[in-house]
Amino acid sequence: MPEDAETLEDAALARRIAAGGATIDSAAETELYRRLAPRVRLYGLRHLRDPHAAHDLMQQVLLMTLERLRAGRLREPDRIASFVLGMCRMVVLEIRRGTWRRETLLATYGETAEAVEAPEPLALDADRLAGCLQALAERERTWWS
Repeated sequence: MPEDAETLEDAALARRIAAGGATIDSAAETELYRRLAPRVRLYGLRHLRDPHAAHDLMQQVLLMTLERLRAGRLREPDRIASFVLGMCRMVVLEIRRGTWRRETLLATYGETAEAVEAPEPLALDADRLAGCLQALAERERTWWS
């Protein structure tokens, strides 16, 4: 009989998820998520200073953690908290790099209004259009009117 997920430690939950392989242990995953999510969110709030970005960080880090556990690609499931903290650091660094890149590109190429002129509207040559319509057979001239 499996132990109740709420009584297990984080490392035991991680081992249980990793041992499941392709079989998803919903109770263990839910409990591990419930325990780790507030920690990851607080890390995000401290380092990103934006509640929405912190929530996105929480979702991304915990999704990657669960995927790696399921695939058996986590070398030390007993150190799950350290792994999650490391993932938080890496994802925050990637977010900051992306923000820096966007800001640099906007500073360099942001003012495109000067570089791009709106094209002049094309003038319709009514005489030429009338000649083309007259060249059509009666049926083709009237099907759309």
